[in-house]
Amino acid sequence: MSEKEKIKAIKEYLIEERRLLSEKLIELEYLKKILSEFKKVNETYIKLGEGIFFKGSIIDDQKFLVNVGNNVYIEKSKEDLLKILDENIKKIEDRIKEIDDKLNKFDNLSS
Repeated sequence: MSEKEKIKAIKEYLIEERRLLSEKLIELEYLKKILSEFKKVNETYIKLGEGIFFKGSIIDDQKFLVNVGNNVYIEKSKEDLLKILDENIKKIEDRIKEIDDKLNKFDNLSS
């Protein structure tokens, strides 16, 4: 594999990684928005999945169960979750910037 082919492969990998990270960033920002606006509701319809809803109430808008892997759930406060989301968003933004910097370096090398 030539040097030019290696650079092209690396650039393609970085572009794909950036695309996936950008999607994840949108997802986390949306989740943060939903979580920050989440509030108690006496009666509402809650989505079960694929167009199926059930009637329910949201009685606690400050405590959530979070899957930490292996079907293990721990309770987290809204405040803690918002902090975790902010940290994860920052990490993704930092990685996207790193990728952009690397892509710019590759572009400068080839010009």
